Amino acid sequence: MLVLLPILTFLGVWLALRSGRVDRGAGQSFLRAALLTGGWLVLSTEILSLASAVSRVPLALAWALPAVLIWAWVVRRGGLARLRRTRIGLPQGRGEWLVMIGLGAVIGITAVVAWATPPQTWDSLSYHLSRVAHWAQAASVRVYASGREVQNVRPPAAEFAILHLYVLAGGDRLANFVEWFSMIGSLVGVAVLVQRLGGGRMARMLAVVYVATLPMGISQATSTMNDYVVAFWIVCLAVETVTLLEGADRWSPVYFGLAAGLAALTKPTAYFFVLPFLAWAGVGLVRRQGWKSVIRVMVIAGAAAAIVNLGFWTRSYLTYGSPVSDVGLEEVHASQLHDARALVSNVVRNAGLHAGTPSNHVNKGLTLAIFRLHDLLGLDVNDPRTTSHGGEFEVEFPTTIETKAGNPLQALLALLALGLLCGRSFRDGSRLRLLALATVAGFVLLSYLIKWQVFASRYHLPVFVLLGAITAVVFERRLSRGWNLVVCSSLLLASLPWLLGIRSRPMISHILGSPMASVLTASRLDLLFANGDYLRKPYEDMVGLITANQCREVGIALSGSGAEYPLWVLLGAPRADLRMEWLVGGTPSAEAAPRDFHPCAVVCERCPEGWSTVRGLPEVYHYGSFRLFLEEN
Repeated sequence: MLVLLPILTFLGVWLALRSGRVDRGAGQSFLRAALLTGGWLVLSTEILSLASAVSRVPLALAWALPAVLIWAWVVRRGGLARLRRTRIGLPQGRGEWLVMIGLGAVIGITAVVAWATPPQTWDSLSYHLSRVAHWAQAASVRVYASGREVQNVRPPAAEFAILHLYVLAGGDRLANFVEWFSMIGSLVGVAVLVQRLGGGRMARMLAVVYVATLPMGISQATSTMNDYVVAFWIVCLAVETVTLLEGADRWSPVYFGLAAGLAALTKPTAYFFVLPFLAWAGVGLVRRQGWKSVIRVMVIAGAAAAIVNLGFWTRSYLTYGSPVSDVGLEEVHASQLHDARALVSNVVRNAGLHAGTPSNHVNKGLTLAIFRLHDLLGLDVNDPRTTSHGGEFEVEFPTTIETKAGNPLQALLALLALGLLCGRSFRDGSRLRLLALATVAGFVLLSYLIKWQVFASRYHLPVFVLLGAITAVVFERRLSRGWNLVVCSSLLLASLPWLLGIRSRPMISHILGSPMASVLTASRLDLLFANGDYLRKPYEDMVGLITANQCREVGIALSGSGAEYPLWVLLGAPRADLRMEWLVGGTPSAEAAPRDFHPCAVVCERCPEGWSTVRGLPEVYHYGSFRLFLEEN
């Protein structure tokens, strides 16, 4: 029941914004309520962390107090009466009703999958949820000793939200709903953005369907990754950019700064999408109001962004010497070739991630064409200076593997819309063109500065969310109502493979080559190991020995990308009597290793064969690359 407190706070803020002197409408008030709630989530986490009080009772109080105050204010201002007077536009005609039913099915099915599935994406097992478990154990988000430094150096906003749900719920049952809520928020966001760009009823419907049916979006909405969180903050930023340039809302700079700050606090890729909107807002304000206005707005927005990032920046600077650091991962992800050839290569290959068709012949032809282009550029298509790990380039058959899903149909529709938007006959599209320019600029910046990798399609989710608004407005103006309904229906039908058959968590058992049973019948343990089944036997064996010997202090020494989180699950975390710490040395975070930790068991992956003991503990188990050192009773 405690997990209802953040929801009540959010709903109270939403109604409070609608009860104020200026009502921005249900949609934009929803977005602003999310920004304010997100800001409070970060600040409350940072404040409680200083006292090592990120635990159930303090977190419950941190949400209960604002919820009581806000709801009291809402009731006093008559906010509930305003809510009752809110008109909900119902679908018109059979076609719209069918589309809305399909949209409801997408939202409902993704919610069911999110509820039934534990965190299982490899990045979630190796660092997203692992850092959450460490923070919950320490009741603090301070830097801790880790053999995988990304657990400390990556921006934590999405994981802060998961942390609150994890602690309040006493487990990870609701962990996937951070991304799921971000999908819902993005649907609201594109509908608001379409309205602000002059789009009508059909454009709003098409934009929402376009975004809801993104294959990568469906994959993200049922996981504990963080790209949909980034997309949500970016669409909030886009809405606030348009509002800011209208100059009729004195609070817009604050919300603009919160959106940019929360995006930056979620993932480093957010910077590439934030920068074009900063440029758009800056140039627009200079042209309309002059430099003084720009300085005032940017100071306010910068302060709002800095406040939510201050805690993370401080910890990063004190430990790693920089507010934003990737601890040597620059060589893995940052492009090492910066010229026109590299830009063309990465733009084309990133676009190629969304070009897959059901025809292997077409895919092969596209692949050969891109290889030929690279020959003309005098550049290897898999040049290590512009290519990261994960595989070699090719245009692949559409896949339901969550980390590689592309958005081919949406990409095709967006290209058509952008082509129409560039035409001279498209009138009154200045703001729409500027939004398109900012969106494409973000994609180009990402391609210029980040190496291409086979798993990069998830980075493009903010681009596709914004393209949904652009495409919808263009299509509403150029196509008839009937054709727009056909596009909506096509998108819904095309989304079924991902909606029903994500490879590691299908709704229907063993569909589309998935080795998994349905999430409705499979055990959470089966689903937990869906992307790493080879880990199950050694992990269960080692945890069984640890539990049998009543060991409660467990040391871990896993490989750099090892899946740590399943150990927490098998050991029954969150548990007050369990303590699990990394055993590391020679890394920046090693200085944070606790002096009072004396493990009675050590789980070691790829430890030197010559080791017969670790911390004085003898080896009792060896399977593959895993070894367990344990003090037996």
